[in-house]
Amino acid sequence: QPNYAYRAVESWGWAVGKTDGWRASASYVTGAHNMKIGYQGNRLDQLDQTIANDTQLGYRFNQGIPNAVSNYLPDFGRRTITKLQGLFIQDSWTRSRLTLQGALRYDHASSYAPVEQNGTTRTSFLNPTAIPIQKTPGVDAYNDVTPRVAAAYDVFGNGKTALKF
Repeated sequence: QPNYAYRAVESWGWAVGKTDGWRASASYVTGAHNMKIGYQGNRLDQLDQTIANDTQLGYRFNQGIPNAVSNYLPDFGRRTITKLQGLFIQDSWTRSRLTLQGALRYDHASSYAPVEQNGTTRTSFLNPTAIPIQKTPGVDAYNDVTPRVAAAYDVFGNGKTALKF
């Protein structure tokens, strides 16, 4: 049987977000040809936690008359992990007054909720057994390919006037 707790905090929560990012690239440069390849990655880890008081009960009064009792689940966590990855290649060629450029970028995103820190292992008279949450897949089908092309022509050959497409 839970104890009566008056003027106690019913529940509180906190959230923690962590982002890790990394990138790498390599370039090849000559007088008329420039090429660059690279990778970009991010990992986002979000954890939200709700914690109830020891009695897991909350009482509400209206002018001294009790009018509501709230029963809370024990400490309950929600965690998600999102991964973002991108690969790119870009190239540029110059012949006389004409410069041609091309690029291609591939992006992939995926997310899931891991077993750890999801649900609750605490029990109470409201939930006599733990509430485990299995690994839950999220987005895993985001694949995007983005091509880019450009051209520039130096009209007078002095670098001051150009047509760009």
